Amino acid sequence: MLADLSRLTMVTLVCVNVELVPGKRLVQAWRTVDFPIGAFSMASFVLTGTSDGGTQLVLTHRGVPKDLIPAVEMDWKTTYWDRMRALK
Repeated sequence: MLADLSRLTMVTLVCVNVELVPGKRLVQAWRTVDFPIGAFSMASFVLTGTSDGGTQLVLTHRGVPKDLIPAVEMDWKTTYWDRMRALK
């Protein structure tokens, strides 16, 4: 069950875990202040082992309002993916 977030204000990003399978899958409901009131997108992170002993992370992010897709894609790239690549 999702928490009642209707009274939150002055929040840039709200993220609620809706499913967790440790070491395999995480599903989160996301929204930013730019989303229409009450609208959430769903981000799914799936982890699988690779043949070389590493881990593959697959992100599927659905339900982002169409006009916000470019900004959300850029945020994923600059806030997460670029920083992870820099750790290599």
